[in-house]
Amino acid sequence: MATKRSKKRVLFLALSLLIIAGGAFGFGLIEPLVPSWEYINGVLSTRNPISMGKPVYSLTEDTVLTEAQCRGAIINNQGDAGEQDLTMYASTQGHMVMFVQEEAQVMEVGPETDGYIILDGTALDQNDCVDSDGATIGSYMMCIRGKNASGTAVWNCVSDGNWSDTGASD
Repeated sequence: MATKRSKKRVLFLALSLLIIAGGAFGFGLIEPLVPSWEYINGVLSTRNPISMGKPVYSLTEDTVLTEAQCRGAIINNQGDAGEQDLTMYASTQGHMVMFVQEEAQVMEVGPETDGYIILDGTALDQNDCVDSDGATIGSYMMCIRGKNASGTAVWNCVSDGNWSDTGASD
């Protein structure tokens, strides 16, 4: 006699197999995953652009970012021929923006006037900026707007290690 628990296991297994078979045979229950990742110059990469449904802005000049550009967007320097100075939007909590260096040019990211950035756990001085190294294509930094321990709104940024504090904007 089957127990209630074993009946649930059998039902779960049957449904799992049906879903897997449906995906494998084109019944449309699931989409098969096609790996698009490969090693390019020793780095695990994809040749397909990844935006996760987020807007992507390719900026080629100094810019004060808008609220929309700091609300889950990806900012890159594709097509830029020189250093780029970007100033983040003075928002309240909850905004997120990702910076990706796609050209071998420095991206300088600064807070709003009198603002603060925390880079990889280190609080920077007021108005200090963060620069990409200008050489590492694909280098990234993600910034999330929140509050520090004293309640001041700050941009808390995490990078891949190729971004550094360069003092006030040049």
